[in-house]
Amino acid sequence: MLSTLTTATPQALEWYLQPLIKGHRLVKVENSNEKIYLPYGGNNGEFILRLFRQFLKMKYPEFTIDQTNLPVIKHLIKIITDPKEKKGLILHGAVGIGKTALILVWLDFRQTVLSYGEVNQRSIDQIEAGWSEEKLTVDTYAPTELVSRVAKDGYSFFDELGHGPRTIALFIDDMGLATTVTHFGTQINVIEQLIYSRYETKKFNPNLEFYGTTNLTWQPLRSLMGDRAWSRLMEMANWNEGLLTGEDRREKAGHLKQWPKFSRKRNLSI
Repeated sequence: MLSTLTTATPQALEWYLQPLIKGHRLVKVENSNEKIYLPYGGNNGEFILRLFRQFLKMKYPEFTIDQTNLPVIKHLIKIITDPKEKKGLILHGAVGIGKTALILVWLDFRQTVLSYGEVNQRSIDQIEAGWSEEKLTVDTYAPTELVSRVAKDGYSFFDELGHGPRTIALFIDDMGLATTVTHFGTQINVIEQLIYSRYETKKFNPNLEFYGTTNLTWQPLRSLMGDRAWSRLMEMANWNEGLLTGEDRREKAGHLKQWPKFSRKRNLSI
């Protein structure tokens, strides 16, 4: 099955995705003691798009891929298939057009369906024996949580974010709402310091990814965080490729009925 996966029919892809969506990443071959590691580890961009469409149909059927978001989805695929591409993207556009939903379902798809890191027979044996699998780790922060955490913990929050357990994909929603807060009399620009922290961590692991959303255009967002932070953000993530257009999906009842959730409990490397 896996050897012919890229040419599989929609029915076969549904059969393939069902155990992954249920959380089963190793499956036993019929009439054999052999087990197969299911997550896809190739870099065929067209096939990844096919998988993503089928994944959405099965888990998030209310989410629609159309001409307003397809270019952004193709760029998200390029980020993981082209080693020369920046490892990040800032989605921007009007309110309600699906920026947050797109990033969340994409990261859920990657964590559920795609493999992360090299997998061989030895690592499959280790997973079967109870070792934790190396998976894509995701942290998501809404502006309210960022502001409250920084107001409580001050600069130590950024130290924890930068030097704690490895987070491959960091997603900051509504970046323009992460404002300046006061911590024991010290004014802290939340989004500016967060970008500094991620940038410093990325020096030691260039595979780290940064995603964000905003309703602002680039000029006010740049003014909010300052020129130095903006320059570092543009080194980590693309802006132009993140433009989303279209109508308010909430008004068209096209919003997600179930939002993806990501645990901050880390997976140990196998």
